[in-house]
Amino acid sequence: MAQSLKQAARLNLQSGADQANPLPVVKGLPGVGALPWLLYKKLDFLEEARRKYGDIYTLKLPLLSMVMLNHPDHAQHVFRDHVRNYTKDGALWNAFRKLTGNALVNSSGDFWLRQRRMMQPFFHRQYLAQITSELVGAIENTFRQWDKYVNEDKAVDLSQVFRHMTMTLVMRTMFLDLMKAA
Repeated sequence: MAQSLKQAARLNLQSGADQANPLPVVKGLPGVGALPWLLYKKLDFLEEARRKYGDIYTLKLPLLSMVMLNHPDHAQHVFRDHVRNYTKDGALWNAFRKLTGNALVNSSGDFWLRQRRMMQPFFHRQYLAQITSELVGAIENTFRQWDKYVNEDKAVDLSQVFRHMTMTLVMRTMFLDLMKAA
């Protein structure tokens, strides 16, 4: 399987357009579309497609086609300025919700608006400025621990180190207001 993905990734991206869809199209292979390239090259494939086809193009995958938007203005158009014109319905969104729950990214309507308003204070520049120093402090602390490991010439379980750093970051940011009051 890995060898066939490598071979598929070497193939040139195919493009085209039709009357129903005037956008450039990344077609890929019959039956599987561009999925082999997407699985093998991941984000590099999407960046290559953006360079080749521009900021808006259609990506053909098995059973569906996706319009890819690659500019902040397009994200603002879809997710803020004209959000009511774009729904999050259908098999793909339903499957995504089963995996992730009905979160901010995949919810819509009044439920989305309520979630967005609850989250908005955490993205205010003053709050972000406050947590930045906490995040930097936790990362610097992790680096100091790495210096200790280097000096002792010890092997390090990075998964454990990153779990500890992540938990420290989460705790420092979640309880920032309580820590400031203490």
